[in-house]
Amino acid sequence: MQNIMKKSLLIAVILLISSALLLEYGYNAYEYYHAMTHAVPMAIGIEAGPIKVSLSDATDWESVIKALVTVIGTYLGIRLVNKYV
Repeated sequence: MQNIMKKSLLIAVILLISSALLLEYGYNAYEYYHAMTHAVPMAIGIEAGPIKVSLSDATDWESVIKALVTVIGTYLGIRLVNKYV
């Protein structure tokens, strides 16, 4: 009888510890999901005269390079027009 009590108590303790660990894991998974789905992407804005470019974390590098080339090209075009006209 004593042996069965010890075995039952040990099983109860193991179940309690595993339940607590599983609950903590579930809570952390929920917090991570909530942070990823409700994250506000950080936006970076660039202004060059009449051109306004806004970039966020979701913007790929090809778009960034295109925007940079557009801003620099517009600036150089304005400089050339002002110099020769």
